[in-house]
Amino acid sequence: MIKNIILFSFLLAIPLYSCNDDEVSPQSEEQEEQETSVLEEASYPLQTISDLDVLLNEIGGSRYVLLGEASHGTSEYYTWRAEISKRLIEEKGFNIIAVEGDWPALYRLNQYIRGSAENGSNSVEVLRQLNRWPTWMWANGEVADFAEWLHKNN
Repeated sequence: MIKNIILFSFLLAIPLYSCNDDEVSPQSEEQEEQETSVLEEASYPLQTISDLDVLLNEIGGSRYVLLGEASHGTSEYYTWRAEISKRLIEEKGFNIIAVEGDWPALYRLNQYIRGSAENGSNSVEVLRQLNRWPTWMWANGEVADFAEWLHKNN
């Protein structure tokens, strides 16, 4: 059965939040150790693709999975985000990926992923056309590789 995977981009209006100026009391070493212990117990190292099994089990039958981004532009994050997305598509039947990005530019990538060669014969050619959104955020090797995977698996 052919999957119909769609790359959907949209721009988000991000609300601004202010920080409370009240002084925060310093934590004791014991409090810091307790918090570190709790964090270590709830953390899972990511070294191989199978390390994502815990996450996929937690996702269960969810219809929506939102992958936040702690930092823009890190190769490691883009690589893991692609691996998570691949598993969601293959194992959980997901078929839409929505991203925060420039609509016209990423629509061309969406067309390529869905089989059109109108904007280029490979993902690198299509991504070279990005010029309105920070190009480093989407026109990079990790995104190109993932777009090729999507194109082949569509």
